[in-house]
Amino acid sequence: MPFLYKIGVALVRVWCRLCGCRIRGRENIPADTALLIIANHTSYNDPILLAVAFPQHITFIAKEQFLRRSHTRWLYGAALGAVFLNKEESDLSALRTSIKLMKGGRTVGIFPEGRRNFDQKISEFMPGAAFIALKAGVPVLPVAINNSRDLLRFWKRNVAVNIGRPILLEQATKTSQEKLAEKTACFQQAIKDLYIENEHLLNISR
Repeated sequence: MPFLYKIGVALVRVWCRLCGCRIRGRENIPADTALLIIANHTSYNDPILLAVAFPQHITFIAKEQFLRRSHTRWLYGAALGAVFLNKEESDLSALRTSIKLMKGGRTVGIFPEGRRNFDQKISEFMPGAAFIALKAGVPVLPVAINNSRDLLRFWKRNVAVNIGRPILLEQATKTSQEKLAEKTACFQQAIKDLYIENEHLLNISR
């Protein structure tokens, strides 16, 4: 695990405790194996929260646009160790990069919605996560993140991360559209259920 990653995670972990961030389901994280972590995406804080929630180093696949600003270049590149894709590279290149990393024993984190949803709702998932999971043959861990945009608003105390049970898939050399659609729907439903659990617990604690 990169030194800056360790330091960054340690600092954010302290902040999460101060702002009352709830992290549930750590007992569901398999040890000593590569994983594909999938989560909903509502703010720039989502990768940071995933890094804090998991004991292993997560490699995020990031767009080249994050290299344009010094703070995001440092955060996602130096601290989080993200893999940046050149603008000439296609989405297929991102998928291949993810598969290669996981076959090499790395844990990869992606956001199947493909973009941030500022309305805090979960939108339709793209089939990329299912394609990666079937090709790499690694456990898929669904994660729901609620109110990540409020991570710096410590007085709200409403940030929650819910880690679900691993979804085990057999490695497949060929993937049909039907299979991808089936697994994509499965992933989306798993995260929706975890998201609703978070909302319920947050409402109870208020």
